[in-house]
Amino acid sequence: MKSTDEWELRPLHTFIYSIMAKKREMDYRELVKEVTKKLKNVDEGEIRAALMKLEIWGKIQVVSVTERQRKIVLKE
Repeated sequence: MKSTDEWELRPLHTFIYSIMAKKREMDYRELVKEVTKKLKNVDEGEIRAALMKLEIWGKIQVVSVTERQRKIVLKE
């Protein structure tokens, strides 16, 4: 398992993708909590930007469950 220090040297989208590869799907809030728990210096705007990259690249899909709730799904 990689330490937090090692992950800080890698792009945020790579870290998020590694989480999604294990979980397959997650609630957006859950993902933000997990990322900020491990990487203290990352804000929500950076997480959204990384998620947008992953979605554009076809790696994930962001699905609206309700008006305020989103689910992140790993695409196969």
